[in-house]
Amino acid sequence: MENSSGQHTSSLIQHRRRIAARFLLFCFGMLLTYAAYVSVAVLQSSINIEEGVGVSSLIATYATSAVFGLFCTPILVTKFGSKVAIVMSQIFYLIYIAANFHPESYVLIPAGAIAGMGEATMWPAMMIFAAHYARCYARYGTKDSSFYVTEFLGCTFSMFQISQVVGNLITFGILYGGKSVQSGGNDTTATPVSKDFTFCGANDCQDPNITEQNINRYEPASEVTLFTTLGVMGGMILAAIFIYVIFIPDVDHSLKVQESENTQSKDRAQSDSMKVAVQRVLEIVKKTFRQIINVRQILYAPFAIYNGLLVSYMSSELTRAYASCMIGVDQVGLCAAVYASVDAVTCFVTGKLSSCFGRNLLIVAGLIVDIGGYMIALLWIPTEANLWVVYALFVLSGIADGIWEPLTSDMHVAYFPNNEDIALVVWNFYFVVGMTIQFAWSTSLCVRDKIYIQIGWVCFSVVFYYVAEWCCSKSIVDSNSTVKELDCNVENSI
Repeated sequence: MENSSGQHTSSLIQHRRRIAARFLLFCFGMLLTYAAYVSVAVLQSSINIEEGVGVSSLIATYATSAVFGLFCTPILVTKFGSKVAIVMSQIFYLIYIAANFHPESYVLIPAGAIAGMGEATMWPAMMIFAAHYARCYARYGTKDSSFYVTEFLGCTFSMFQISQVVGNLITFGILYGGKSVQSGGNDTTATPVSKDFTFCGANDCQDPNITEQNINRYEPASEVTLFTTLGVMGGMILAAIFIYVIFIPDVDHSLKVQESENTQSKDRAQSDSMKVAVQRVLEIVKKTFRQIINVRQILYAPFAIYNGLLVSYMSSELTRAYASCMIGVDQVGLCAAVYASVDAVTCFVTGKLSSCFGRNLLIVAGLIVDIGGYMIALLWIPTEANLWVVYALFVLSGIADGIWEPLTSDMHVAYFPNNEDIALVVWNFYFVVGMTIQFAWSTSLCVRDKIYIQIGWVCFSVVFYYVAEWCCSKSIVDSNSTVKELDCNVENSI
């Protein structure tokens, strides 16, 4: 009897290890993919600054992602499965990286739109994989499946943050090494005495004449260095594709929870039926638009849009106007790695503090940090002696995003418990809209103007958040109030 019990326990442990190993391999493939794609995207506003081609390609990416994610992603995932969706997205990312070898507008902008399709498809498919592995692990675990789903999703998001650190450190190493070789091994860390900062930072307006005169600040030391960077990033995505194609079976076949033969037959019949697939997609679209017009969702929309504005502010404005213009394009990767590291740590701390002190106190703290960073970016007068402030700005942006992102996503999970999947899709839609707006005005406004707009927008978002809190609390506490439950519950919003 004891031997039988011991064998059963050993079998459970082996199953858990096998599932965990495959999940870690899945996460490693994701790390390679995003380390490559994100690090190239962060460089766009610098390496392709002329005529704003780099930023224009990112506009195409996120505008396409917003539309494609709402209307096409559910169809693709339903029709072809999550594995095909992920590999397809990786190929789209690879096309975008390859387009940077010939960064003309007629090449890079369409490639950006293709990358947007991948961006819209990759995340939902990855979440499906992560939840699948979590539920399979729960079969042999000791806790409820919901616990493991949260844990596995947390690991997935953590791996995404780590991928940004890894990718940006690799680009920093290649670009900085190329600069050192180009200068004959001399010390390149010191800023030249004649360096002019008057058109950098808040004064950056992307004037074509000034950009042309100082193009060496934004472009790598040589084409060889740039092509080496792009080649390494492309190789990483190829390695990730190889991992998924060879070692990661689709969720329909890998470690699937056993079902009855009748249920399996029914599911296969449904998956082969285009009519049923279309009905599912139409139902998802209907729920999505019901969520969009929900009163509470509308009140949260400014916050989600601002979150996108903040992230793209880092990847387009801070990287170009502060990092490239002041300390050189070879430092962009290091600055972005600092941002991602601080962001990841702050996300973790925010989650812990939110459970202890609630969301409202952290929102006030985030507002103070955010506005403080903007004021420094506005008022700071750069000199050769205080260029360390550039890194401080990335740290502050990382702290701000590390507060806003988990809090805004938590709002949607907490207040739309019966519709949280659709609520998160809508949150992501508004987030992408914010990123698209930031990239769209990147070449039209001076950095100073953008900062003023973002200060006003974050304050506006906080006010709307507290209005939403007041409405929901009033509808719960005062049963005689004219404020109805439709302010809080998506099911009654129509």
